[in-house]
Amino acid sequence: MEIAALVISVLAFLASVYAVVYARQSAKADTSMARIEGERRAEEVADRDRAAAAAMRADLSVEAAAPEQNSNPSLIVTNNGGGVAREVLVRADGPGIAPDAHARTRTTLEPGCGWHLESIGSPNLRGSVAEVEMTWKDPSGGGHVEAQIRFE
Repeated sequence: MEIAALVISVLAFLASVYAVVYARQSAKADTSMARIEGERRAEEVADRDRAAAAAMRADLSVEAAAPEQNSNPSLIVTNNGGGVAREVLVRADGPGIAPDAHARTRTTLEPGCGWHLESIGSPNLRGSVAEVEMTWKDPSGGGHVEAQIRFE
């Protein structure tokens, strides 16, 4: 009888050790899965935040306006982004650029809208290149673009 009790005790001990090891491995697996799921959710939130920030950002571009006969060269600034550009400042410099065209400002430029900066230089500006710099503020902070524009 004592041997049977001893065998039962040893079997119970082995079963409890197995249960502890299994519970520990299961807890590690659950922790690992929870960490992976948490990282995935954090990445989804970060992606949504980046998309929301991009939607608020203004994206300005500048190009020479289409040449018209006997007209002075001009620029067109376009807001291609999703946010409103505020305090837009455009500086143009180069040979033949009119002195009053060196810096022009606009209070706001809505998404999808353009701004025609007329007569930034004399007609003999055609064929030359102007250095253009733009700065603005938007809900994401602001932006800065530098470009070389060739007048045709």
